[in-house]
Amino acid sequence: ELSARAEPPTCVLLGSAVPRFFSGGRDTEEARSTAPDDLARRRQTVTRLYRLLFDLPMPVIAVIDGYALGAGMVIASLCDLRIASDEARFGLPEIAGGTVGGARHLLRVLPQGTVRHLALTGEHLSAERARELGFVEQVVPSASLWDQADRLAASICGFDPSVTAKVKQVLNETEELPLWDGFAHELAAGTVGPRRQLSAHPGQVSPTE
Repeated sequence: ELSARAEPPTCVLLGSAVPRFFSGGRDTEEARSTAPDDLARRRQTVTRLYRLLFDLPMPVIAVIDGYALGAGMVIASLCDLRIASDEARFGLPEIAGGTVGGARHLLRVLPQGTVRHLALTGEHLSAERARELGFVEQVVPSASLWDQADRLAASICGFDPSVTAKVKQVLNETEELPLWDGFAHELAAGTVGPRRQLSAHPGQVSPTE
C-alpha cells in the first residue's frame, strides 16, 4: 500500500502500539497444533511479508520498545535501521516450542556465533548488547524513543525520495554480492539524482546544482 501511493513517504517508522512489545513473534503452541496445509500457507504469507518489507523502496526504521522475539526480531532485522529503548530485549524463543525459523535473516546483521547462541539457548539479548553487536544503531531511554526516531527519520527525509529509493535499491542489490562485483554494481548505478549540500542540522539539505 505504501509503495502504491501517489506520493509515498520518504521514510517509514515501524513500531508497535502495544506498550513494551515490538512483536512477540508467532504463537509456537498454536503453530504446532495447526494443520500442515494451513501452516504451509501461513509460512508462504510470512515469507511474502518479509520480502515486501525488505523491498520497500523507502527506508524503514524499526522503533523497538520492549520485546522483539522470534518473528519480531526478524522483522526488525529486515528494516534498514533500528533504534531501541533501553528496555528492549531480543531473542529467538522457537526452540522452547520445538520449532525453528528466522535465524538465517539475522545472519545478515549479527555474527554467526551470536545467532547460534540465541537459537540454541532461547536467551535474550539486551538492547545495549544488541548495540555493541551492531544490531541496533541507537539505544535511548524509552520516554524519548519516538522523539529520537523522528530526528533520525528527519535526517533521511531531507533528500530527494527518488535518490533515497535508488540508494536503498543499490544497497539491497549489492548486499549478497562478492566485494568487487558489488563495487562494480555501485559504480554502474552512476549519478542517481541532484547533488545536495549536507547541513549541520539533521534533516536539512540544500541543492548544489
